[in-house]
Amino acid sequence: MAKSGVNLPPGTTIAVRQLQIRLTPEQHRMLDFLFDRSRALYNQALFVTRRSFIQTGFIPKTGTLFFRDEVKARGFRGQAPRKKPGKDELLKVSPKPHPWTVPLKDRFVGGTLDSLDGSVHRKALPASVADQVLWSVHEAWDSYRELRALHAKGQLHFRPKAPGYLKAGTAFKLAFPNSGGGKPKVLEVLDEATGEMVMFIRFPLGDTLKTWFGLSELKIPVPKGIDPSLVREWTFRKQNGVILLEISLLKERPALVPLDPSRILGIDPGTSANLAACVGTDGSNLLIDARGMKAMNQWYNRCIALRKKGKAEDYWDARCDQLTRKRNNQMRDGVNKAAKLIVQHCVNRGIGTIVFGWNAGIKQEARLGKDTQNFVQMPLARLKERVRQLCELHGVQFHQQEESYTSKSSHLDGDTPPVYGSKLDGWTASGTRTRRGLYRSARGMRINADLNGAANIIQKHVTGTTVEGAEMPLQRFRLGRRCLTTARRTRLWERRLNTVCSSQSRCVSASLSSR
Repeated sequence: MAKSGVNLPPGTTIAVRQLQIRLTPEQHRMLDFLFDRSRALYNQALFVTRRSFIQTGFIPKTGTLFFRDEVKARGFRGQAPRKKPGKDELLKVSPKPHPWTVPLKDRFVGGTLDSLDGSVHRKALPASVADQVLWSVHEAWDSYRELRALHAKGQLHFRPKAPGYLKAGTAFKLAFPNSGGGKPKVLEVLDEATGEMVMFIRFPLGDTLKTWFGLSELKIPVPKGIDPSLVREWTFRKQNGVILLEISLLKERPALVPLDPSRILGIDPGTSANLAACVGTDGSNLLIDARGMKAMNQWYNRCIALRKKGKAEDYWDARCDQLTRKRNNQMRDGVNKAAKLIVQHCVNRGIGTIVFGWNAGIKQEARLGKDTQNFVQMPLARLKERVRQLCELHGVQFHQQEESYTSKSSHLDGDTPPVYGSKLDGWTASGTRTRRGLYRSARGMRINADLNGAANIIQKHVTGTTVEGAEMPLQRFRLGRRCLTTARRTRLWERRLNTVCSSQSRCVSASLSSR
């Protein structure tokens, strides 16, 4: 996202639409060249900042790749330059030349920035696009700085690594901010066939590309339903063999409805039968089916395996790209639908708090045998982030709760799930999990195992926690058997599954016939 999109008008937010565009072979080759130059500029700027970080130990501050004069005066540390040492000090150092004895243009900071200013990769890109590439480098270092701070406080379970280089052949994004002198312009052209005016977007490509290849602009039709005046940024990406256009545009925020923060919805994510099992303190429940997404993943793996059978390990072709693109679109669609169902459930019932069960490093290492494939390929992290985004949009509080022992504990028997690694000696769960999806309490009552886990996630969150606006002590929170037993499973593709399966059957039939 462009930096110009940080300050938004009141009552608005940024929405992103992703479209697949069709280009001529000449336009496709031109964008491929720009994608490669963008990757090269990113790696070159990252080399400058990484070498500074290795030699000085300080993370580069935002803007050091832009404000060249300030960097020369202050250095990457963002501090005033050291006092120039005297002659006596210079005689005591090693034979290696002291930095202050080297001319300014040959010093580390000045020399690398001079090379970056004269970079062929930077000249090959439009000025606004090159600036966005450099901003991406700074954003990577800002993320690394935040992760290091969390790791130092013990809030991160892994040690973060410095930003790495992009591999050869990677198509890095081309971002055109819709502001400034180099912003894309809207053109109206008369269509001779229909006699109507057609709107086009003209993307300037810079003087260098015009000198090298004789190409100065890229024109594409304005997508339907898009108002160019509301667009903040146009971004070209290449994924799975096709070029995508991401449009970041302004959108009005939905009207906020009054919500009660004392009403809590607990979410237990899963991968087998339920993508998310939700239970509310008001006695409501929601089960979102995961078997549709699971079947799509399994069929994708089968198609890819049949396609690559008997070929090299790294074999990949256009058909594999097509299958991957379709599977990714299906997963994204399923996540968006599930997150919308969850947040809309809260808005309709006045629930003001969502507690999402999540363990640190839940998908960093998965050693589940034959179930590893199903677990890793389910987009649970994407679901969590999408729910968080919608919560911010609708004014719902979002909390992430560690969920160890929530599946073993019995909510009906009043068990308090301990934290992993600090379980008291002699602690045992009152109930037991008899089989997949079924939990039996100490009194013999059978309830849904996933809904029981969601209720324990809420119990774990409210134990010792005060929620603003609560009318009663949440430590005494208990749900009855009814809301933990009777729940209607919501299918994300109730009407489309047959169509999807039939198209996937044709895919496997084609793969079998090709053998």
